[in-house]
Amino acid sequence: FAVNIIGAALSLALGLILSASLGIVGAALARASVLIFVLAASLWFLRCRLGCRPPLTQLGLLFVSALASAYVAGLLSSHVPGLLGFLLSVPAAALVYFLLVRVLRAIPDEDIESLQGLFAHGPVRLQRGTGVALRVLLGNRRQ
Repeated sequence: FAVNIIGAALSLALGLILSASLGIVGAALARASVLIFVLAASLWFLRCRLGCRPPLTQLGLLFVSALASAYVAGLLSSHVPGLLGFLLSVPAAALVYFLLVRVLRAIPDEDIESLQGLFAHGPVRLQRGTGVALRVLLGNRRQ
């Protein structure tokens, strides 16, 4: 909680300082540096204070999936201008993300079992929707 409050304050302060001198690039640098700080502090807290081993492999695989998804969206939107580029890039990026999460097996079985248990107590429509989504992410893995 404290790390996120500090991150929000840093984001505001650095955003104002760097945006004034560097414009949009400064805002992006400020946001990226704050996100790196929040990530590092959160991982430290998990490891040192709570004694949990962060799932760095799975986080790395999710990062690779997100990076490839962003690349596809950027590529499509730069080659197809306007609203059509946007309308094509969003579903293409989502498709790439979900396919890579599935192929790379970025979500461990334990997490999927936890999600299934969490959604088992919800409304029937939510159970069906999450069941379909989990089957898409799981592929041939157990459910």
